[in-house]
Amino acid sequence: MMSLLHHVLSDPTCLPAFPSEWGAPPIAPLPPGIISILYSDVGTFYSQCGPSSTDSSVGWQVIQSTVTVWDVKVTLGRMGRDQQLYRTDSLQDFASLNECEPYWQRDAQLMREQFANEVRAGLHGPPQAADETIISFTPDQGLARSQADRHSFYLQSLNRPFLQCWGAAIASGEDSENELNYATWSFDEFEKDLMSFTRLRCKPSHFPYILHAALKAADALGMARLEVWGCSQELLDASSATPGTTEERSNHLPCIAWYGPGPVRWVNIEKCADRSSRCRSSCVRRFPWV
Repeated sequence: MMSLLHHVLSDPTCLPAFPSEWGAPPIAPLPPGIISILYSDVGTFYSQCGPSSTDSSVGWQVIQSTVTVWDVKVTLGRMGRDQQLYRTDSLQDFASLNECEPYWQRDAQLMREQFANEVRAGLHGPPQAADETIISFTPDQGLARSQADRHSFYLQSLNRPFLQCWGAAIASGEDSENELNYATWSFDEFEKDLMSFTRLRCKPSHFPYILHAALKAADALGMARLEVWGCSQELLDASSATPGTTEERSNHLPCIAWYGPGPVRWVNIEKCADRSSRCRSSCVRRFPWV
């Protein structure tokens, strides 16, 4: 069934011929797409679900990603010995999703404006080929916003109180209209003691403050662990005084099926983009490398 899905999602001209032994090709109810993404809890199984019956047919390829986890009580205890280091008057907590929204929107705008320059500068690694395509979900469409919508629905359906703090930002004289230092987070309804960053964008020098704010929010909810996916080494180095445990993820593995020409690279793999219709928009750019 997953192999058939390629022929529902993509333009037939982008795929191998539909195998005759599978019967009649499915009728696609939507306009053809250029990419399909899923998150696997069964390892590399979906890579075997290719669009044809040949052994070489590849389905959804796993993109390796890390997770960093902090023990909330232990880390706050370490920070508590140097509490003044993590206090700043420029820190703003997000008491509601409405306060997160302008940051997500501005972040998405900056992402679109800076994407090509960041890749050219090597922040996502050197280009692999002249026709490489770089893709990313944006925080107002597929990263943070979809997670917030999902968890709001979950809380409302169970008649549970909403979070008192959804994120935090730091504003300072160093900031400009081209810079944001903020993070948003939420919890995992299937792992009751876990809080996760849903979007993290800040300078390394600001990360300890953001991390402290997130740990306090997690502790207030009784969460034992705080996690972030795909954290940059720069930010991890900035939090070396209170390090988390970083390892390759073993579940919710990001997987991609690419139907376009040339190679593709997926960046900004943070908390998984939900199945919400909001996720249909993403930052997809093709760069003419020279």
